[in-house]
Amino acid sequence: MNKKIYSYFSVLFLILMISPLVAGDEYFELILDISIFLPIIWGVLGVFFGMLGVKGLIRVYIVVANLFVLIFYILITFIGIYGFQQP
Repeated sequence: MNKKIYSYFSVLFLILMISPLVAGDEYFELILDISIFLPIIWGVLGVFFGMLGVKGLIRVYIVVANLFVLIFYILITFIGIYGFQQP
């Protein structure tokens, strides 16, 4: 039973990571106003809970989806911090 809860938490954090991209600019800016690293924290928690979740293909799909979106946010954060600096 506990492994299912971990999988549900992992999916919840995946939805939290994807929602700013889908919802629109106002929600995305709200999340970034809280912290620029908040989606990355959600991604790390999603991968962590996914690794503890139900075994099998479900675990693989959840972890890969979390990693994919986490890598996307890491790249966006890297570009935002270092890419837009004035020379």
